[in-house]
Amino acid sequence: MTKTINVELFGRDNVIATFTFSESTLTDIKFETTGCQKFLNQLDTLRGMLLKLPESERNVLQPTPKVAEIFSSFSQQDHSAILIRELVLRLRDQFQLPYKEAELCHCRAVPTQVVDRAIVAGAHTVQAVARVTSAGTSCGTCKLDTELLIEYRLRPLA
Repeated sequence: MTKTINVELFGRDNVIATFTFSESTLTDIKFETTGCQKFLNQLDTLRGMLLKLPESERNVLQPTPKVAEIFSSFSQQDHSAILIRELVLRLRDQFQLPYKEAELCHCRAVPTQVVDRAIVAGAHTVQAVARVTSAGTSCGTCKLDTELLIEYRLRPLA
């Protein structure tokens, strides 16, 4: 069985990851990537760490303690680590942003995707998101939803 996932930030950091399994055991990972060197290096590190594990410990869908330890090593809050956490959550079918509407800020007509990508790119406070996107700069009712998105994106993998 294979599972292919695409994760990207503004088209500049992009990975199409193909995970190959035998039952629930990870047997291979292939990446098609573009992006900054840090992102590419972290993906290489992730691949190497996972494939060095004994086959009996390579369940990434229901992580073994060793896999969980590897995933937790990507707990930084830079864009590369955030994208890798998204990749892992998508692999597990657990990626679901806490705000589902297409538009997050109705006063300024700011799409949820714009706010989310600003968070991934480094806007980690409501004020920073407002500076980058203008979301929350009118009535302010979307600030709570922005905060929920920030918390979700920066939350460590469980």
